[in-house]
Amino acid sequence: MLSRLAALVPVFTWLSYLFIGEISGPKEVSSHALFVLLGTIVAWIPYMLAIYFLAPRIGSFRAILAGIVVFFVLAVIFVKLYKI
Repeated sequence: MLSRLAALVPVFTWLSYLFIGEISGPKEVSSHALFVLLGTIVAWIPYMLAIYFLAPRIGSFRAILAGIVVFFVLAVIFVKLYKI
């Protein structure tokens, strides 16, 4: 139960928002939250789907590697195209 909860806690986002809020203010936190939300749809969901579908077929390690490749390819494309 604890490991499942820990996997869902957005530690890096939380820490980032604390720093962004302190340095740049709440409007920048809001703007960044939209960026992360859209990035989640574009990169994180396909990453998790890749692991979900590939793990039973090619094993955990290879599925995670494939998922990471999917994530980074989509994340780089998203970051380059993001204009909001």
